[in-house]
Amino acid sequence: MRRLMKNLFVFIIIFMVGILGVANTAFANGDDDHTAREEAEGKGVWERLQAKKLTCAELTDDDFGVLGEYFMGQMLGSSHK
Repeated sequence: MRRLMKNLFVFIIIFMVGILGVANTAFANGDDDHTAREEAEGKGVWERLQAKKLTCAELTDDDFGVLGEYFMGQMLGSSHK
C-alpha cells in the first residue's frame, strides 16, 4: 500500500509538471503579440520624452515597464519575446 501511494504521488507530480510545461509553452507562443505591443508603446513613450512632450516626473510605473520592453527589444532584436 505504501509503495502504491508513493508511485501515485510521483505520477501526480510528473503529470502536473508536464501540464504546467505545456501550458507555459502554449502561453509563451500564443497568438497575442504582447511583447511587440509593449515595445511599440515604449517607443511612443520614448519619442514623447525625446520631444519634451513628457517629463520623467510624469512617467508612471506602466511607462517604465514599456520603456524597459522597448529597450530590451532594441538590444535583443527578434529574440526578445
